[in-house]
Amino acid sequence: MKQKLIYCLCGCRQKRLKYDKKGRDRKYIYGHQRRGKYKDKERFIQCICGCGIIIPKYDLKYVRRYYVNGHQNLGKKRSQKFCLQQSIRNKRMGIKPPSQKGIGGNRHWNWKGGISTVNNIIRKNSNSKLWSNKILKKDNYTCFLCNQYGPIKTNHLVAHHLLSWAVYKHLRWNIDNGICLCKRCHIKLHKKLREQKELIKE
Repeated sequence: MKQKLIYCLCGCRQKRLKYDKKGRDRKYIYGHQRRGKYKDKERFIQCICGCGIIIPKYDLKYVRRYYVNGHQNLGKKRSQKFCLQQSIRNKRMGIKPPSQKGIGGNRHWNWKGGISTVNNIIRKNSNSKLWSNKILKKDNYTCFLCNQYGPIKTNHLVAHHLLSWAVYKHLRWNIDNGICLCKRCHIKLHKKLREQKELIKE
């Protein structure tokens, strides 16, 4: 005969069997009998940090709670020495700062009134990423000069403009105006181009 599952009377919202092995009526899960007898009657409270989120007053092990997880240090001022130590520690461990998706432009905490140049804005645009991805696919992820296939830790692949990005503005997002190069070859090529320009000027 199947037994009924009913909720524990302590208020933990966990289900239990109605009868034990000896056929006695059970009101609590084992160990939950004294829960809440000597505690406050309030089940839920607001997080002390001031965020307004309501949390249960006690966790599953019945330890008193005051904050939402991760809100303990919200609003606390830290010394510059402590911040420096923490940043050095995070760099050693490879911990990156949390990403802030959807917080861009004048809504970002570090907004300085639109200082970044037009050139910088266009280069960091989503169009440039799409363009570079298309060129890497077109060249089958192989460097045009040294035939390196795929990115390596020390030498990743980049897209290079054949005709100058600054001069030929109408060909910036043209797929035929780009080739796949590795980072080393890209730096070498730009060095040669600079040297040629200097020779022409002289």
